[in-house]
Amino acid sequence: MVTISARKTKEIGLWVAYVLLAANVNATSVLMEHARDGRSIAAWEPFVWEYSSGLFILALIPFVLAVEKRFPFSLNHWKRPLFIHLAASIPFSLAHVGAMVLVRKAAYAMMGRSYDFGDAPIELLYEWRKDLLTYGFIIFVVNAYRVFRERHEGDANFVDRPAAAEQELPGFRVTKNGRDIYVTAGDIDWIEAAGNYVVLHSGDKTFMMRQTMAALEQRLSSQSFIRVHRSVMVNLDCIEAMRTEGGCHRLALKSGETIAVSKRLAPAVKARLGERDA
Repeated sequence: MVTISARKTKEIGLWVAYVLLAANVNATSVLMEHARDGRSIAAWEPFVWEYSSGLFILALIPFVLAVEKRFPFSLNHWKRPLFIHLAASIPFSLAHVGAMVLVRKAAYAMMGRSYDFGDAPIELLYEWRKDLLTYGFIIFVVNAYRVFRERHEGDANFVDRPAAAEQELPGFRVTKNGRDIYVTAGDIDWIEAAGNYVVLHSGDKTFMMRQTMAALEQRLSSQSFIRVHRSVMVNLDCIEAMRTEGGCHRLALKSGETIAVSKRLAPAVKARLGERDA
């Protein structure tokens, strides 16, 4: 069963795996360096350092993504986003360091010891320099992943009035591997938001389009699409049934996928389905 969160779950899983791997590698490296130099250190200390840092970096990734969504980079528009992201890295670093230090102090207290952060102004500057690189790395990964998906899944553009030689219905011109294909709106099963993009699902194929969900919803208002979630629209003709399990509403699509419906929009979805089946 495929759900709305399947792709996001995989993406979050990759971030978690990366942070945990980096934390373990860094912690064991510290232990090895101390052993090599004959310096004494408790085995738990580097793990507290690395995990307290890594887990809060992980928690702050949504903040970076939110800023990137509001101020994306492009080849012709990068100066303003650059300064905004530089400014955003400051609260990012302060939140990271503040939470990290609190956890370290608590962990050391539990072990009967005390944690000394050092000279605050100097240490905060030191940590910000590192956090700036981390912030930039997150932005780089997000954009690199987006470019990969564009090339792999195709870049779509909405076409209001197709050429006479094409199908009559409005739809999407998709450029993939140097070739153009035309996909009508009726060929799309459902659409989900993905940052500054939307992802069009057509059977087992997906296409990316640089567009906001609100703008696309307006353009498809005359088609049989309905908003079922803040970040999802579904083609009414592709819905097999609407089910309620434990107070949660879900749409079963003819393709076999299952889409979650928000409680706020559930009544409107039920009404539209009732009109369709009447």
